[in-house]
Amino acid sequence: MKRAFKTLAFTAVFAFVLMLAPAFAMAQTVEVLAEGSFIKKAVKTSGTYRIVSVDGDLRLELGDDFRTRRAPDLQIFLATHSLDAATGRNATASTSLRIDDLTSRKGAQTYDLPDDLDLAAFNSVLIHCVQYTKLFAAAPLIVSSD
Repeated sequence: MKRAFKTLAFTAVFAFVLMLAPAFAMAQTVEVLAEGSFIKKAVKTSGTYRIVSVDGDLRLELGDDFRTRRAPDLQIFLATHSLDAATGRNATASTSLRIDDLTSRKGAQTYDLPDDLDLAAFNSVLIHCVQYTKLFAAAPLIVSSD
C-alpha cells in the first residue's frame, strides 16, 4: 500500500512539473539581434550562428549544424573587418573582440557576450586558429532591424 501511494505521489509531482515547465520556458524574453551562416576561409567549416538577447543578457549561439575541423587554439572573435577583408593575419587585431575558446568543433554551443556590446561596431564573426594564424571561417554580422 505504501509503495502504491509513493508511486502515485511521484507520478502526480512529475505531472505537475511537466505541466509548469512550458510556463517557465516562456517566461524568458528572447530577441534575435543578428544571425548568419559561416563561410569557409581556410578550413572547411559550416553552420549557423545567432546573437540573441535573453532577458537582457547577450549571447552568441552556434547552431546544431555547426561543424569545423580539429585544430589547436580555436577561438571565436567579433571583428570590425568585412567578410571579404577578414584574414588569419588580422583576425586578432586590436579592433577585434575575442569572445572565447571554441568549446566544441561541432554542434550547438552558447557563449556569453558583454552586456554593453555595440554590435553595430562589428562586421563579422570569426572562427580562428590563433596558434597557426589560420582563419577557418567567417560569417557576416548583420544586425537585425526589427
